[in-house]
Amino acid sequence: QTHAVSDTPTYYAYIIAVGSPETFSLDSDAYQIDIIAPEANAYDANAVRFTAAAPDYMNRGAGFSSAADSKLFMFNVWVDFKGANATDQRFIIGTGLAGLNIIKNTSNRIDVQAKNSGGTEILRFTSAAQFTNLTGWKHLLCSVNLGTGRVQFLVDGVSSINSITVQTDAAIDFTLSDWSVGGGSSGGSPLDADVADFWVAFGQSIDLASTQNVRKFRDTGGKPQDLGADGSTPTSTMPTVYLHGTTSTWHTNDGSGGGFNLPDNGQIKT
Repeated sequence: QTHAVSDTPTYYAYIIAVGSPETFSLDSDAYQIDIIAPEANAYDANAVRFTAAAPDYMNRGAGFSSAADSKLFMFNVWVDFKGANATDQRFIIGTGLAGLNIIKNTSNRIDVQAKNSGGTEILRFTSAAQFTNLTGWKHLLCSVNLGTGRVQFLVDGVSSINSITVQTDAAIDFTLSDWSVGGGSSGGSPLDADVADFWVAFGQSIDLASTQNVRKFRDTGGKPQDLGADGSTPTSTMPTVYLHGTTSTWHTNDGSGGGFNLPDNGQIKT
């Protein structure tokens, strides 16, 4: 193309973005383009070690404060299983196997079970993904609303439900007299894994079909998001259980449900 002396040429810029920058600025007078990449996620989640040999587990010794029966719940955790393949390993369990019971089962799948106040099972599903000591770090994120029939379970941000065998529009019994994390009330079926940002919310549920909602828990690079000092950042409401942060105080529940006891025969550690 030719231009007369008086013509002002038009310049075109083609931008190839690496790392998915969300914004850029253009200084047209100086023909300069500035790429502004998204701010890096500076959050560094701390993991602790639950060992099956000790075993390491946490027992509430009481019901959760302010808990109420509900059709809604959410569960979030980063986990790297270290052993005890093909054995039950408990994340959280209510007394008498009632309420909510989340385990890795003998098929190495995540198994989620919920019961109503009469002890009737009203939800049961397993993950499509399987987990062993060779799997490495995985992000588990679950959101359930039995009132609308929404049951979602994601592994590393991708839906992973093998089968839903029971699903009933009814309230889950969250007002039990005792709860445990990492094993039963006496350490049965203990967890053998590294664990970070253990977050459980009774009475809350957001739609994980929304990428924006998933991003509240994992960033675009697949890393943990900072859920806030009390875990309320994703939903604007404190979860029932939020275990995170420095190893020495990791077992201190920063959620609304109250603290846990660490049995003498186990010590959660780095």
